Amino acid sequence: MNDQIISIIIPTFNSGIFIQRLLDSIKSQKYKNIETIVVDGGSKDNTVEIIRKNSQFIKTWISEPDNGIYHAMKKGVSISHGEWIYFIGADDILVNCLDKVARLLRSRKTIYYGDVYLPQKNKVYGGSFDWHTLISKNINHQSIFYPREVFDQYEFNQKYRVLADYDLNIRIWGERNFYFQYMPLLIAIHNEQGISNRDK
Repeated sequence: MNDQIISIIIPTFNSGIFIQRLLDSIKSQKYKNIETIVVDGGSKDNTVEIIRKNSQFIKTWISEPDNGIYHAMKKGVSISHGEWIYFIGADDILVNCLDKVARLLRSRKTIYYGDVYLPQKNKVYGGSFDWHTLISKNINHQSIFYPREVFDQYEFNQKYRVLADYDLNIRIWGERNFYFQYMPLLIAIHNEQGISNRDK
């Protein structure tokens, strides 16, 4: 399974103070079969300049106005080629975990998820979810690896400016076309300050 491509989709908007740190965390992964995609919403700061400086590492990037983070994520999926789709905010950090994750991505009918660390609260968020857990809180999207087939059947409901990923996970779980599998791994350091929501 270690030859599978993981598409890492990064929605950005005015993320210049953070994005290099994220890109460095992706570059440092032991697992190298990665496709990095940046979907920028037309930043006015130095985000695009930093993207250009990293263009040899970034597989594909675009910078144009969009309708928010979930529109950007949808565009990222449409230009990706990986068997697995992973979304992360420009202000987050990917833990060096993909070599371990790739060994667990066995079924294309399963959505795999792990844990994230919340530095502002100094705690790990995650654990194994069941239906009762999911109706009270979302699986953090920085911890989820979706098989591409999910987005052949589903898309983010863009009427939700925030939590469209929560809506997506509830619909998938309820319809049982895919299963969810917990991985006891720390996946990302998630910045809760909200820049990745790109509230424009």
